[in-house]
Amino acid sequence: MMRIALTLCLLFSPMALTHTDVWAQSTTGSIQGTVKDGAGAPVPGANVKAHDATTNLTQTAATGEDGVFVVPQLPPGSYTITVEKIGFRKFTKTGVILSAADRLSAGTFTLDVGEVSEEITVNADAGQLQIQSESANAPRSSPARRFAIWRSTGATCSI
Repeated sequence: MMRIALTLCLLFSPMALTHTDVWAQSTTGSIQGTVKDGAGAPVPGANVKAHDATTNLTQTAATGEDGVFVVPQLPPGSYTITVEKIGFRKFTKTGVILSAADRLSAGTFTLDVGEVSEEITVNADAGQLQIQSESANAPRSSPARRFAIWRSTGATCSI
């Protein structure tokens, strides 16, 4: 009896170790991006806010020394991304669509020097953002291909 239990254990344990992703399905995603100034230098310490008006959920993040931000564990929805830093104009991008398990690149946010009361708003095209999405189940495309498709829409993020 002990031999049968040991055999079954050895037989099925490799399967359990290699198929752990079956048990953990993600229902949240993340939005990431880069914040730069007009000269192309990274803007560290900028405040980034992701807001879903439908659920009234707001999560915040700050850019690192390299200007990169990540807002993790967001439920699927349509988000407005707002970036603020003292000495720069406030930058807002609306219509950022996030699906479950996405690691969505919202692109580069270019902050212009200006007063805090000045604001720049960009309305995102849902098609362009979904092209940049890297869902866990979707095949990944090259950054050059995503950029070419994105540019073909005629959209720009820099002001």
